[in-house]
Amino acid sequence: MSGDLGAYWRKTARAGDFRIRAVAREGRERAIEQGKDAVLRSQGAILDFQMFSNLSLSMVVELSGSRVLSLLDSLVALGWDVEVDPDREAIAGRATDLLEGTLQVTFPEGDGELRIPVPAVPG
Repeated sequence: MSGDLGAYWRKTARAGDFRIRAVAREGRERAIEQGKDAVLRSQGAILDFQMFSNLSLSMVVELSGSRVLSLLDSLVALGWDVEVDPDREAIAGRATDLLEGTLQVTFPEGDGELRIPVPAVPG
């Protein structure tokens, strides 16, 4: 039964077509820009994002299957460690389909805290 439930959630959950996990080689701010640029160069759309302290960022992205492969190649060209699920062959089999998935980028210098400077507001 639990195997069937897992298959159900993968089928119906948002951004369930693929999962890319990447470890950046640059600092957080530069890595976010590089990840965003790689998605846009691959003709993808960033639908949502979530910061997890200063350790990682997860983006919900939408691309055709062939463009997911292009995105993977772009991230590898940056020197990032990249893993994808399902594998490249499965994604290539859906080359013309519009896919929604996640790109999670982990930052090398993260310490678990996210400090966002708040400007002093008069009053």
